[in-house]
Amino acid sequence: MITIKIKPMTFNSVYSTARTGRRFMTKEGKQYKALVSGYALVLRDLEGYDGPLKFTYEVHGPWFTKAGKISKTLGDLDGFLKLLQDGICETLGINDACIVELSGKKVLAESWCVKFHLGPSTLDGHLPA
Repeated sequence: MITIKIKPMTFNSVYSTARTGRRFMTKEGKQYKALVSGYALVLRDLEGYDGPLKFTYEVHGPWFTKAGKISKTLGDLDGFLKLLQDGICETLGINDACIVELSGKKVLAESWCVKFHLGPSTLDGHLPA
């Protein structure tokens, strides 16, 4: 797995709406996506791959409140996915529709980081040959 030592951003937190109603990505969102893209270059052997893919990600952080309950304000697991996945797939020229397996989890940790892996799927018998 590739590790990025950064606090994850949710898809909704990096978009804003102009007075005209048009949605746009914030400066922080562009910086986050660029950082993810840089780490995705490690996966260059997948550039342009159009077969079935498996994407796995983990979001590490201090998920609990001082009261010992899971924080409801730090972000939803699926909210972290879109920006991470888009940054990786766009960098590699991969259509994220090729992802047929997806696995994500929050991991309790003292500091923030995001870990991910993208590779060919081994869904034998579930996809046409």
